[in-house]
Amino acid sequence: MGRILPFEYESDQQSIANQVLLVTSIGAEASCLDESITLGYEVRGRFGTDNIVTVTFDEIDGTGFGEIDVEYRDILSGTGTLDLDIPSDIFTNGDSNKSFRFRLNYDDDTFADDNLDFASNGELYSEESIEIVAPVDLDATASIASGTLRCEEDDLVMTLSSPQAYFSYEVINSADGSVVSGDPFVYDPDEDLRDILITGIAEDADLQLRVTASSSIGSLAACSDAILSTSVIQVRFVEDLELNLLNTNRNVYELVDAGDALQVCQGTAVSLRVLRGGSTVSVDRIEWFRDNVNIPLADSDFELTNDANGINNRTGDYFARITDGDCVYITESITVTIEESPDQPEIAVVSGELTGCRDEGPVVLSAPDGFTYYQWSSGEETQTIEVDLAVSGSSESASTSRTVQVSNRPFAQSCGSVSSEAVVIERYRNVDFNLSTSSNISTQILEGDELNACSSERIYFHDEFINTTNST
Repeated sequence: MGRILPFEYESDQQSIANQVLLVTSIGAEASCLDESITLGYEVRGRFGTDNIVTVTFDEIDGTGFGEIDVEYRDILSGTGTLDLDIPSDIFTNGDSNKSFRFRLNYDDDTFADDNLDFASNGELYSEESIEIVAPVDLDATASIASGTLRCEEDDLVMTLSSPQAYFSYEVINSADGSVVSGDPFVYDPDEDLRDILITGIAEDADLQLRVTASSSIGSLAACSDAILSTSVIQVRFVEDLELNLLNTNRNVYELVDAGDALQVCQGTAVSLRVLRGGSTVSVDRIEWFRDNVNIPLADSDFELTNDANGINNRTGDYFARITDGDCVYITESITVTIEESPDQPEIAVVSGELTGCRDEGPVVLSAPDGFTYYQWSSGEETQTIEVDLAVSGSSESASTSRTVQVSNRPFAQSCGSVSSEAVVIERYRNVDFNLSTSSNISTQILEGDELNACSSERIYFHDEFINTTNST
Protein backbone atom coordinates (compact mmCIF):
# COMPACT_ATOMS: atom_id res chain seq x y z
CA MET A 1 0.00 0.00 0.00
CA GLY A 2 1.40 3.27 -1.19
CA ARG A 3 2.10 6.26 0.90
CA ILE A 4 -0.35 9.11 1.06
CA LEU A 5 1.11 12.55 0.27
CA PRO A 6 0.35 15.22 2.78
CA PHE A 7 -0.77 17.61 -0.05
CA GLU A 8 -2.92 17.46 -3.07
CA TYR A 9 -0.86 16.93 -6.29
CA GLU A 10 -1.59 18.70 -9.57
CA SER A 11 0.47 18.51 -12.80
CA ASP A 12 1.23 21.65 -14.90
CA GLN A 13 3.71 22.53 -17.78
CA GLN A 14 4.63 26.01 -19.07
CA SER A 15 6.76 27.09 -22.08
CA ILE A 16 9.70 29.35 -21.38
CA ALA A 17 10.52 31.83 -24.19
CA ASN A 18 13.94 31.57 -25.81
CA GLN A 19 16.40 34.36 -25.49
CA VAL A 20 16.11 37.11 -28.11
CA LEU A 21 19.05 39.00 -29.58
CA LEU A 22 18.08 42.19 -31.43
CA VAL A 23 19.90 44.87 -33.44
CA THR A 24 18.57 48.06 -31.95
CA SER A 25 20.62 50.67 -33.82
CA ILE A 26 23.21 51.30 -36.53
CA GLY A 27 25.83 53.91 -35.81
CA ALA A 28 25.50 55.89 -39.08
CA GLU A 29 23.24 56.35 -42.09
CA ALA A 30 26.14 55.91 -44.51
CA SER A 31 29.67 54.67 -44.36
CA CYS A 32 32.67 54.05 -46.53
CA LEU A 33 33.51 50.46 -47.35
CA ASP A 34 36.71 50.47 -45.33
CA GLU A 35 35.14 51.99 -42.22
CA SER A 36 33.91 49.95 -39.24
CA ILE A 37 30.19 49.86 -38.54
CA THR A 38 28.83 50.04 -35.01
CA LEU A 39 25.68 48.07 -34.18
CA GLY A 40 23.69 48.48 -30.98
CA TYR A 41 22.16 45.30 -29.53
CA GLU A 42 19.85 44.11 -26.81
CA VAL A 43 19.70 40.66 -25.21
CA ARG A 44 16.28 39.72 -23.97
CA GLY A 45 17.03 36.96 -21.56
CA ARG A 46 20.47 35.69 -20.77
CA PHE A 47 23.05 33.54 -22.46
CA GLY A 48 25.48 31.17 -20.91
CA THR A 49 29.21 31.64 -20.92
CA ASP A 50 29.67 29.47 -23.98
CA ASN A 51 27.57 31.62 -26.32
CA ILE A 52 28.82 32.69 -29.78
CA VAL A 53 27.24 35.61 -31.66
CA THR A 54 27.64 36.11 -35.45
CA VAL A 55 26.32 38.76 -37.83
CA THR A 56 24.39 38.28 -41.07
CA PHE A 57 23.84 41.09 -43.58
CA ASP A 58 21.19 41.48 -46.24
CA GLU A 59 21.14 43.97 -49.12
CA ILE A 60 17.97 46.02 -49.45
CA ASP A 61 16.57 45.87 -52.98
CA GLY A 62 19.42 43.67 -54.04
CA THR A 63 20.94 40.22 -53.96
CA GLY A 64 23.76 40.77 -51.49
CA PHE A 65 23.52 38.35 -48.57
CA GLY A 66 25.98 36.64 -46.30
CA GLU A 67 27.58 36.18 -42.93
CA ILE A 68 30.41 38.37 -41.77
CA ASP A 69 33.47 36.41 -40.77
CA VAL A 70 33.61 37.48 -37.13
CA GLU A 71 32.48 35.95 -33.79
CA TYR A 72 31.57 37.66 -30.55
CA ARG A 73 31.81 35.60 -27.31
CA ASP A 74 31.15 38.25 -24.70
CA ILE A 75 27.55 39.05 -25.50
CA LEU A 76 25.63 37.45 -22.62
CA SER A 77 22.98 39.86 -21.42
CA GLY A 78 21.74 43.43 -21.38
CA THR A 79 22.60 45.95 -24.10
CA GLY A 80 25.77 47.08 -25.77
CA THR A 81 27.52 47.76 -29.07
CA LEU A 82 29.74 45.81 -31.39
CA ASP A 83 31.94 46.86 -34.30
CA LEU A 84 32.22 45.04 -37.59
CA ASP A 85 33.70 45.47 -41.06
CA ILE A 86 31.78 44.85 -44.27
CA PRO A 87 33.57 42.42 -46.60
CA SER A 88 34.96 44.12 -49.70
CA ASP A 89 33.63 41.48 -52.05
CA ILE A 90 30.09 42.75 -51.68
CA PHE A 91 30.91 45.07 -54.61
CA THR A 92 31.98 44.27 -58.13
CA ASN A 93 33.65 46.87 -60.34
CA GLY A 94 31.22 49.58 -61.33
CA ASP A 95 28.59 48.85 -58.69
CA SER A 96 26.72 51.73 -57.12
CA ASN A 97 26.23 52.18 -53.39
CA LYS A 98 24.36 49.47 -51.52
CA SER A 99 22.20 49.60 -48.41
CA PHE A 100 22.30 46.78 -45.85
CA ARG A 101 20.43 45.68 -42.76
CA PHE A 102 21.79 43.25 -40.17
CA ARG A 103 20.76 40.31 -38.03
CA LEU A 104 22.52 38.91 -34.95
CA ASN A 105 22.68 35.14 -34.60
CA TYR A 106 23.54 33.24 -31.44
CA ASP A 107 24.57 29.67 -30.66
CA ASP A 108 24.66 28.91 -26.90
CA ASP A 109 26.38 25.59 -26.09
CA THR A 110 26.72 26.25 -22.36
CA PHE A 111 24.46 23.34 -21.47
CA ALA A 112 25.40 21.03 -24.25
CA ASP A 113 26.38 18.31 -21.75
CA ASP A 114 22.77 18.30 -20.57
CA ASN A 115 21.66 17.97 -24.19
CA LEU A 116 20.37 21.50 -24.11
CA ASP A 117 21.14 23.59 -27.20
CA PHE A 118 19.99 27.17 -27.67
CA ALA A 119 20.37 28.72 -31.14
CA SER A 120 18.82 31.47 -33.26
CA ASN A 121 15.75 30.57 -35.16
CA GLY A 122 14.46 33.24 -37.62
CA GLU A 123 15.73 36.32 -35.82
CA LEU A 124 14.55 39.60 -37.31
CA TYR A 125 16.73 41.90 -39.41
CA SER A 126 17.27 45.39 -38.12
CA GLU A 127 14.70 48.02 -38.91
CA GLU A 128 17.45 50.49 -39.75
CA SER A 129 19.87 50.15 -42.62
CA ILE A 130 23.17 51.70 -43.64
CA GLU A 131 24.32 52.85 -47.08
CA ILE A 132 27.80 51.61 -47.97
CA VAL A 133 29.62 53.80 -50.46
CA ALA A 134 31.02 51.78 -53.36
CA PRO A 135 34.59 52.03 -54.61
CA VAL A 136 35.07 54.37 -57.57
CA ASP A 137 35.02 52.61 -60.93
CA LEU A 138 38.54 53.21 -62.23
CA ASP A 139 37.38 52.42 -65.74
CA ALA A 140 34.59 55.00 -65.72
CA THR A 141 34.10 56.38 -69.19
CA ALA A 142 31.78 58.45 -71.34
CA SER A 143 30.99 59.04 -74.97
CA ILE A 144 30.45 62.06 -77.18
CA ALA A 145 27.42 61.51 -79.38
CA SER A 146 28.59 63.99 -82.01
CA GLY A 147 31.92 62.19 -82.23
CA THR A 148 35.40 62.84 -80.93
CA LEU A 149 36.61 64.07 -84.33
CA ARG A 150 35.86 67.79 -84.43
CA CYS A 151 35.66 70.28 -87.29
CA GLU A 152 35.75 73.47 -85.28
CA GLU A 153 35.57 74.76 -81.74
CA ASP A 154 32.14 74.18 -80.26
CA ASP A 155 30.49 72.93 -77.10
CA LEU A 156 30.53 69.18 -76.61
CA VAL A 157 28.05 67.01 -74.78
CA MET A 158 29.61 64.04 -73.04
CA THR A 159 27.31 61.22 -71.95
CA LEU A 160 28.37 59.13 -68.96
CA SER A 161 28.42 55.39 -69.44
CA SER A 162 27.01 53.48 -66.43
CA PRO A 163 27.57 56.24 -63.86
CA GLN A 164 27.59 55.32 -60.17
CA ALA A 165 24.67 56.65 -58.19
CA TYR A 166 25.27 59.91 -56.31
CA PHE A 167 28.90 60.12 -57.39
CA SER A 168 30.09 63.43 -58.79
CA TYR A 169 31.89 63.69 -62.12
CA GLU A 170 34.18 66.29 -63.64
CA VAL A 171 35.87 66.28 -67.04
CA ILE A 172 39.59 67.03 -66.88
CA ASN A 173 41.98 68.04 -69.64
CA SER A 174 44.84 65.62 -69.06
CA ALA A 175 47.40 68.04 -70.44
CA ASP A 176 47.09 70.60 -67.66
CA GLY A 177 44.52 69.17 -65.23
CA SER A 178 42.05 71.95 -65.97
CA VAL A 179 38.35 71.32 -65.50
CA VAL A 180 36.43 71.73 -68.76
CA SER A 181 33.00 70.68 -67.55
CA GLY A 182 32.02 73.46 -65.16
CA ASP A 183 30.53 72.52 -61.76
CA PRO A 184 30.76 68.87 -60.69
CA PHE A 185 27.94 66.77 -62.10
CA VAL A 186 26.16 64.54 -59.57
CA TYR A 187 24.39 61.51 -60.99
CA ASP A 188 20.92 61.00 -59.53
CA PRO A 189 19.54 57.57 -60.48
CA ASP A 190 15.97 58.76 -60.03
CA GLU A 191 16.42 61.38 -62.76
CA ASP A 192 18.91 59.34 -64.79
CA LEU A 193 20.41 62.39 -66.51
CA ARG A 194 23.88 61.56 -67.85
CA ASP A 195 24.95 64.46 -70.08
CA ILE A 196 27.81 66.78 -69.15
CA LEU A 197 28.42 69.99 -71.11
CA ILE A 198 32.04 70.61 -72.06
CA THR A 199 33.20 74.04 -73.18
CA GLY A 200 36.42 75.64 -74.31
CA ILE A 201 37.91 72.75 -76.28
CA ALA A 202 39.61 74.40 -79.25
CA GLU A 203 42.45 71.99 -79.94
CA ASP A 204 43.33 68.34 -79.63
CA ALA A 205 42.76 67.14 -76.07
CA ASP A 206 42.86 63.96 -73.97
CA LEU A 207 39.97 64.04 -71.52
CA GLN A 208 39.51 62.02 -68.35
CA LEU A 209 36.75 61.71 -65.80
CA ARG A 210 37.53 62.75 -62.25
CA VAL A 211 35.15 60.90 -59.97
CA THR A 212 34.32 61.59 -56.34
CA ALA A 213 32.44 58.93 -54.34
CA SER A 214 29.44 60.05 -52.33
CA SER A 215 26.35 58.74 -50.65
CA SER A 216 22.73 59.68 -51.25
CA ILE A 217 22.89 61.96 -48.20
CA GLY A 218 26.09 63.71 -49.25
CA SER A 219 29.82 63.24 -49.40
CA LEU A 220 31.75 61.48 -46.67
CA ALA A 221 35.13 62.81 -45.72
CA ALA A 222 36.66 59.36 -45.39
CA CYS A 223 35.91 58.34 -48.97
CA SER A 224 35.60 61.63 -50.88
CA ASP A 225 39.02 61.77 -52.53
CA ALA A 226 38.63 62.51 -56.25
CA ILE A 227 39.99 59.72 -58.43
CA LEU A 228 40.93 59.94 -62.10
CA SER A 229 39.50 57.28 -64.34
CA THR A 230 42.03 55.33 -66.37
CA SER A 231 39.91 55.74 -69.50
CA VAL A 232 41.00 58.53 -71.83
CA ILE A 233 38.65 60.14 -74.33
CA GLN A 234 40.59 61.63 -77.21
CA VAL A 235 39.13 64.70 -78.89
CA ARG A 236 40.81 65.47 -82.18
CA PHE A 237 40.29 68.43 -84.49
CA VAL A 238 40.33 67.91 -88.20
CA GLU A 239 42.35 70.59 -89.90
CA ASP A 240 39.84 72.30 -92.16
CA LEU A 241 39.67 71.21 -95.76
CA GLU A 242 39.39 74.35 -97.83
CA LEU A 243 37.99 75.26 -101.21
CA ASN A 244 40.61 76.20 -103.81
CA LEU A 245 40.21 77.60 -107.32
CA LEU A 246 42.59 76.95 -110.18
CA ASN A 247 44.37 80.12 -111.28
CA THR A 248 44.79 79.38 -114.98
CA ASN A 249 47.34 82.15 -115.46
CA ARG A 250 49.70 80.66 -112.88
CA ASN A 251 48.43 77.09 -113.09
CA VAL A 252 48.15 76.85 -109.31
CA TYR A 253 45.23 76.40 -106.95
CA GLU A 254 44.49 79.35 -104.70
CA LEU A 255 42.43 79.47 -101.50
CA VAL A 256 38.84 80.63 -101.83
CA ASP A 257 37.95 83.16 -99.12
CA ALA A 258 34.48 84.15 -97.98
CA GLY A 259 32.79 86.36 -100.54
CA ASP A 260 35.07 85.42 -103.44
CA ALA A 261 33.50 85.60 -106.88
CA LEU A 262 34.54 84.61 -110.38
CA GLN A 263 33.24 85.80 -113.72
CA VAL A 264 33.92 83.43 -116.56
CA CYS A 265 32.83 83.04 -120.11
CA GLN A 266 30.51 80.28 -121.08
CA GLY A 267 32.50 77.15 -121.75
CA THR A 268 35.64 78.39 -119.98
CA ALA A 269 37.51 75.70 -118.08
CA VAL A 270 36.91 76.04 -114.32
CA SER A 271 38.33 73.74 -111.66
CA LEU A 272 37.63 73.67 -107.92
CA ARG A 273 39.43 71.46 -105.43
CA VAL A 274 39.08 70.58 -101.77
CA LEU A 275 42.58 70.75 -100.28
CA ARG A 276 44.15 70.67 -96.83
CA GLY A 277 47.15 72.92 -96.59
CA GLY A 278 47.38 72.97 -100.37
CA SER A 279 47.50 69.19 -100.71
CA THR A 280 44.90 66.61 -101.58
CA VAL A 281 43.80 64.29 -98.81
CA SER A 282 41.75 61.16 -98.45
CA VAL A 283 38.43 61.66 -96.68
CA ASP A 284 35.33 59.51 -96.41
CA ARG A 285 33.18 61.60 -98.70
CA ILE A 286 33.10 64.87 -100.63
CA GLU A 287 29.86 66.16 -102.09
CA TRP A 288 29.61 69.13 -104.44
CA PHE A 289 26.64 71.48 -104.66
CA ARG A 290 25.43 74.58 -106.45
CA ASP A 291 23.49 77.19 -104.41
CA ASN A 292 22.24 74.71 -101.77
CA VAL A 293 22.37 71.08 -100.75
CA ASN A 294 19.28 70.35 -102.82
CA ILE A 295 21.28 70.75 -106.03
CA PRO A 296 23.98 68.05 -105.89
CA LEU A 297 26.60 67.98 -108.62
CA ALA A 298 29.10 65.25 -107.88
CA ASP A 299 30.15 62.92 -105.10
CA SER A 300 33.35 61.54 -103.59
CA ASP A 301 35.92 63.43 -105.63
CA PHE A 302 38.24 66.13 -104.34
CA GLU A 303 37.97 68.05 -107.64
CA LEU A 304 35.00 69.63 -109.41
CA THR A 305 35.57 70.35 -113.09
CA ASN A 306 33.40 71.24 -116.07
CA ASP A 307 32.53 67.79 -117.29
CA ALA A 308 28.82 67.23 -116.64
CA ASN A 309 28.62 69.50 -113.61
CA GLY A 310 27.69 72.70 -115.40
CA ILE A 311 30.19 74.84 -113.50
CA ASN A 312 31.27 76.48 -116.76
CA ASN A 313 27.79 77.28 -118.03
CA ARG A 314 25.60 77.78 -114.95
CA THR A 315 25.79 80.80 -112.67
CA GLY A 316 25.66 79.92 -108.98
CA ASP A 317 27.38 79.51 -105.63
CA TYR A 318 29.56 76.41 -105.67
CA PHE A 319 30.71 74.63 -102.50
CA ALA A 320 31.54 71.23 -101.07
CA ARG A 321 30.35 69.22 -98.06
CA ILE A 322 33.01 67.00 -96.48
CA THR A 323 32.42 63.94 -94.31
CA ASP A 324 35.52 62.74 -92.49
CA GLY A 325 34.79 60.21 -89.76
CA ASP A 326 32.19 61.77 -87.49
CA CYS A 327 33.00 65.25 -88.75
CA VAL A 328 30.76 66.89 -91.33
CA TYR A 329 31.22 70.47 -92.47
CA ILE A 330 30.77 72.74 -95.46
CA THR A 331 33.48 74.74 -97.23
CA GLU A 332 33.33 78.37 -98.19
CA SER A 333 31.45 78.96 -101.43
CA ILE A 334 32.53 80.82 -104.54
CA THR A 335 30.07 82.69 -106.71
CA VAL A 336 30.66 81.80 -110.35
CA THR A 337 28.95 84.14 -112.80
CA ILE A 338 28.76 82.89 -116.37
CA GLU A 339 29.17 85.57 -119.01
CA GLU A 340 27.12 84.29 -121.93
CA SER A 341 28.58 84.69 -125.40
CA PRO A 342 26.90 87.38 -127.54
CA ASP A 343 24.78 86.45 -130.51
CA GLN A 344 26.37 86.39 -133.96
CA PRO A 345 26.91 90.02 -134.95
CA GLU A 346 26.00 91.63 -138.30
CA ILE A 347 28.33 94.04 -140.08
CA ALA A 348 26.84 97.31 -141.28
CA VAL A 349 28.19 99.20 -144.33
CA VAL A 350 28.54 102.77 -143.13
CA SER A 351 29.77 104.21 -146.42
CA GLY A 352 31.20 103.17 -149.77
CA GLU A 353 30.30 100.49 -152.28
CA LEU A 354 31.05 96.83 -151.78
CA THR A 355 31.44 96.33 -155.55
CA GLY A 356 33.01 98.93 -157.85
CA CYS A 357 35.73 99.95 -160.22
CA ARG A 358 39.30 100.18 -159.16
CA ASP A 359 39.07 103.83 -158.48
CA GLU A 360 36.06 103.38 -156.19
CA GLY A 361 36.66 104.91 -152.76
CA PRO A 362 37.13 103.00 -149.48
CA VAL A 363 34.36 101.14 -147.65
CA VAL A 364 33.63 101.86 -143.98
CA LEU A 365 32.31 98.88 -141.99
CA SER A 366 30.90 98.89 -138.46
CA ALA A 367 30.20 96.19 -135.89
CA PRO A 368 27.13 96.46 -133.60
CA ASP A 369 27.05 98.90 -130.69
CA GLY A 370 27.08 97.90 -127.04
CA PHE A 371 30.19 95.77 -126.72
CA THR A 372 33.52 96.39 -125.04
CA TYR A 373 35.74 94.32 -127.27
CA TYR A 374 35.85 93.89 -131.07
CA GLN A 375 38.00 91.60 -133.15
CA TRP A 376 38.06 91.91 -136.95
CA SER A 377 39.40 89.19 -139.15
CA SER A 378 41.94 91.67 -140.48
CA GLY A 379 43.25 92.33 -136.94
CA GLU A 380 41.59 95.64 -136.04
CA GLU A 381 40.07 95.95 -132.54
CA THR A 382 37.86 99.00 -133.13
CA GLN A 383 34.13 99.03 -133.70
CA THR A 384 34.52 100.66 -137.15
CA ILE A 385 37.11 99.94 -139.81
CA GLU A 386 37.92 101.32 -143.26
CA VAL A 387 38.76 99.03 -146.16
CA ASP A 388 40.53 100.54 -149.20
CA LEU A 389 40.98 97.88 -151.88
CA ALA A 390 43.16 98.41 -154.96
CA VAL A 391 43.54 96.38 -158.16
CA SER A 392 47.24 95.97 -158.75
CA GLY A 393 49.38 95.20 -161.75
CA SER A 394 47.76 93.36 -164.59
CA SER A 395 45.05 91.88 -162.42
CA GLU A 396 41.58 92.18 -163.75
CA SER A 397 40.06 92.47 -160.27
CA ALA A 398 40.64 92.26 -156.55
CA SER A 399 38.44 91.19 -153.63
CA THR A 400 38.65 90.87 -149.86
CA SER A 401 36.30 89.92 -147.00
CA ARG A 402 35.85 90.93 -143.43
CA THR A 403 34.27 89.23 -140.40
CA VAL A 404 34.03 90.43 -136.82
CA GLN A 405 33.59 89.01 -133.32
CA VAL A 406 32.22 90.97 -130.36
CA SER A 407 32.55 90.47 -126.59
CA ASN A 408 32.20 92.19 -123.23
CA ARG A 409 35.23 90.41 -121.84
CA PRO A 410 38.74 89.94 -123.24
CA PHE A 411 38.82 87.47 -126.06
CA ALA A 412 41.53 85.53 -124.22
CA GLN A 413 38.81 84.41 -121.84
CA SER A 414 36.88 82.83 -124.71
CA CYS A 415 33.89 85.08 -124.18
CA GLY A 416 33.59 86.21 -127.78
CA SER A 417 30.71 85.66 -130.13
CA VAL A 418 30.97 83.50 -133.18
CA SER A 419 32.22 85.34 -136.26
CA SER A 420 29.78 87.35 -138.30
CA GLU A 421 28.87 86.50 -141.84
CA ALA A 422 31.62 87.69 -144.17
CA VAL A 423 31.25 91.00 -146.00
CA VAL A 424 32.92 90.79 -149.44
CA ILE A 425 34.42 93.85 -151.12
CA GLU A 426 35.27 93.67 -154.86
CA ARG A 427 37.08 96.01 -157.22
CA TYR A 428 37.48 95.70 -161.04
CA ARG A 429 40.01 97.34 -163.39
CA ASN A 430 38.66 99.97 -165.90
CA VAL A 431 39.60 98.88 -169.49
CA ASP A 432 41.05 101.74 -171.66
CA PHE A 433 40.62 101.16 -175.37
CA ASN A 434 43.00 102.65 -177.97
CA LEU A 435 42.22 102.81 -181.70
CA SER A 436 44.59 102.44 -184.61
CA THR A 437 44.40 101.87 -188.32
CA SER A 438 46.82 98.97 -188.17
CA SER A 439 47.64 96.12 -185.94
CA ASN A 440 50.45 98.18 -184.65
CA ILE A 441 49.35 100.56 -181.95
CA SER A 442 51.86 103.03 -183.24
CA THR A 443 49.22 104.16 -185.80
CA GLN A 444 46.96 105.14 -182.93
CA ILE A 445 43.91 107.17 -183.74
CA LEU A 446 43.70 110.04 -181.34
CA GLU A 447 40.69 111.90 -180.15
CA GLY A 448 39.44 114.32 -182.87
CA ASP A 449 41.15 112.48 -185.73
CA GLU A 450 39.15 112.13 -188.96
CA LEU A 451 39.50 109.21 -191.33
CA ASN A 452 38.98 109.60 -195.07
CA ALA A 453 37.86 106.29 -196.38
CA CYS A 454 36.49 105.38 -199.80
CA SER A 455 34.36 102.42 -199.14
CA SER A 456 35.77 100.84 -195.96
CA GLU A 457 38.55 101.14 -193.41
CA ARG A 458 39.87 98.55 -190.97
CA ILE A 459 40.12 99.93 -187.46
CA TYR A 460 42.00 98.07 -184.68
CA PHE A 461 41.00 98.16 -181.05
CA HIS A 462 43.71 97.83 -178.42
CA ASP A 463 43.53 97.68 -174.61
CA GLU A 464 46.34 98.91 -172.45
CA PHE A 465 48.53 95.89 -173.00
CA ILE A 466 47.37 93.66 -175.88
CA ASN A 467 45.29 93.68 -179.02
CA THR A 468 41.89 92.52 -178.13
CA THR A 469 39.95 92.50 -181.38
CA ASN A 470 39.38 94.33 -184.65
CA SER A 471 36.40 95.22 -186.67
CA THR A 472 35.54 97.13 -189.78
